[in-house]
Amino acid sequence: MDKLTKLEHLRSASRETKNLIGQVASTAAAAIEELADKKQDAASAISMDKVNTAIREAVGTIETALSEV
Repeated sequence: MDKLTKLEHLRSASRETKNLIGQVASTAAAAIEELADKKQDAASAISMDKVNTAIREAVGTIETALSEV
């Protein structure tokens, strides 16, 4: 392999590496965005414990109101 062929090979490898790095970065960014969305969804989700507590409080308020009538 002469020097010119080696140089062209290195340039080709460099271009391929840049393309692969771009693909990895793009995939990583998409994965991070997806995880952030899931985390936000989980943080804003209403748990069954919260629903249960709200129902119990509402029932208690209704029972109190009915006992006063």
